[in-house]
Amino acid sequence: MHIAAYYAFKRNTRNERIYWKVIHQYKNNGYNIVMDVNSGSVHIVDDVVYDVIPLAEQLVSGGIRDVDTVTAAVEACQKLTYSHDEVREAVEEILELAQDNVLFTEDIYEKKIYRQFQTAPDSSKGFVPAHCP
Repeated sequence: MHIAAYYAFKRNTRNERIYWKVIHQYKNNGYNIVMDVNSGSVHIVDDVVYDVIPLAEQLVSGGIRDVDTVTAAVEACQKLTYSHDEVREAVEEILELAQDNVLFTEDIYEKKIYRQFQTAPDSSKGFVPAHCP
């Protein structure tokens, strides 16, 4: 079984982390499984989409949603054994999933937790101290 997981996050102008996007990919019993942890979505995809997702993630997460741009970038960054039409179709499917907020989904809870840590009684250190009995 092949397992891949990657975590992406943006940084704002002060170089602070804004949010995580967590994608897990693995192959099991002949299925290509892609999980978007933040949305709770599980996708069964073909080989082309499975191979293109990690290549397109940075562009799509960065706000680039043009099919031709993402397709050209994916084809340029790695030699794929797939035809241009197959890669383009995979990019279209990935962009549709991202548009529907079921792939590369922002973690909406991390922002809330981060704010709670910053306003905690010991917020000068940026963490909540553990109180053990």
